[in-house]
Amino acid sequence: MSGSSRADGRTATQLRPMSASQGVLARADGAVRFGFGDALAICSVNGPMEAKLKEEQLDRATIEVQYRPATGVPGVRARVMEAAIRDIVEASVLANHHPRTLVQVTVQHLNEAGSAMATTLNAVAMALLNAGLPLRSMPATTTCAITADGELLIDPTAEEEAVAASIHTMAFVQEQHQLVYIESTGHYTEEQLAACHELCRAGADKVYAFYRVALEKKLAEEGFVVEAAA
Repeated sequence: MSGSSRADGRTATQLRPMSASQGVLARADGAVRFGFGDALAICSVNGPMEAKLKEEQLDRATIEVQYRPATGVPGVRARVMEAAIRDIVEASVLANHHPRTLVQVTVQHLNEAGSAMATTLNAVAMALLNAGLPLRSMPATTTCAITADGELLIDPTAEEEAVAASIHTMAFVQEQHQLVYIESTGHYTEEQLAACHELCRAGADKVYAFYRVALEKKLAEEGFVVEAAA
């Protein structure tokens, strides 16, 4: 039912327009505000910097993550988000290039408009690149909701998530479309999960394309010449 129309006019397989503002915080080594439509998150990265003795790891950088929800005080969900962010950062950054240092990652979710985890993890990925950290990979993340009628919806809004039978967030690295993170909640079948995997993977390709355009724009603004691949 990919041709069906949703409340905001999108088809079932259509992402909301993506946006990104880079270098948005003067005191951060890297900072990016990323959004799917009205769903926005901002991530700042500082480091590598000198670590306190008790934080030092002899063979790698220490990753410190703080997540702040859009409203209220951090709770159980914030701890889940922090763990997901830490997993993505540790999988992405070549931490062994900077032993005995500290990398601080701070994320603020700006509003409740659906696809919170995907919005947050994409902000984190872009901020790591913006900070100039050596990266093993740069994951792209999307969310898929399954309705009570069994329809799959990419990049669900908060209203769509509220009535969904299940919600699935998946992060991929572009090389061979490797799945590096998954979070699933609700009731679903193995076949539905496989279908969500394919839809999220296709959505991640679009996020990667957006990354590329955003990076080229940033490099052009800084005076670098970007040549098209042959």
